[in-house]
Amino acid sequence: MSLKEKIIEAKQIYNDKAAHLIAEELNIENYVVFPGKIAYEKMVDYYNLSDIIVSVPLADGFPATICESYACSKPLIVSNTPGISDIFQDGKNGFIIDSKDKIALAENIIKLYEDKFIRYSISDNNIKASKTLDINEMNQEILKIYETLLQSKSVLG
Repeated sequence: MSLKEKIIEAKQIYNDKAAHLIAEELNIENYVVFPGKIAYEKMVDYYNLSDIIVSVPLADGFPATICESYACSKPLIVSNTPGISDIFQDGKNGFIIDSKDKIALAENIIKLYEDKFIRYSISDNNIKASKTLDINEMNQEILKIYETLLQSKSVLG
């Protein structure tokens, strides 16, 4: 069985205990980590231990994972949820996939794992991107949107 097929099979397991067992059975337990719930202050340690960050939720208003991964100079694979394109460029910061596309997920993990040039180039792009992100500025933009929505609601009334 190829690594691609092993990853696809392992990703189909949702239960942590089962995931550990299947990773062991597929002989990939040395390549994956199932840390469970992690205290926020320890997240940077896990980012820095990782070669690739995968964040493929079905929905997420603004995934902090992207900003945190940028700051740790990590390439990402993310889902095409709304708002991603505001801070993420496919191919430059990592890869955007449909969150339900397990084949694309496996292919992009393998691409980043096997091609060091792409991985290092994206990592370099992301550390540069981290220096342009200002959380206070983002919060002000969100606040303006909320205020506009509240004003339009009161006008419609």
